Amino acid sequence: MIFYGVDGDPDWNNRQTRFLKPLYTGEKLKIKFRISEKRELNEEFGLIAVDFDGINQEDKTVVVSKRNLYRMKR
Repeated sequence: MIFYGVDGDPDWNNRQTRFLKPLYTGEKLKIKFRISEKRELNEEFGLIAVDFDGINQEDKTVVVSKRNLYRMKR
């Protein structure tokens, strides 16, 4: 259970991730992404925040994550 929860951990740039149920080797995981925020940093770069939900092969939500920040070149 390596990443059981990394809720706001400064070493992980304050990402909010939580595994809700076990996920085992060999299981399939379907990920649904959503851009929850975007803003311009300057003329060259912007910032997006991505949320995602991970659903296992039994259609149960296994992992949720909020506000994963990515700097993107425009």
